[in-house]
Amino acid sequence: MSRFFHMFDFFIDKSDAFKNNKVYLVKDNYKEAFICLDTGLKSETVEYFKKGKGTGKIF
Repeated sequence: MSRFFHMFDFFIDKSDAFKNNKVYLVKDNYKEAFICLDTGLKSETVEYFKKGKGTGKIF
């Protein structure tokens, strides 16, 4: 579910690509970032970013 916050002008979408952590994509008109508020990242989540899957960026 996408949520739009008028005061801050950004969207938050839960990413379904991650099964072991709750990861959200936060974006505005200029930038975007993945955010995880879990107390620990699972190795599958870290590997996803190390390989740059779907991000075009390397962690």
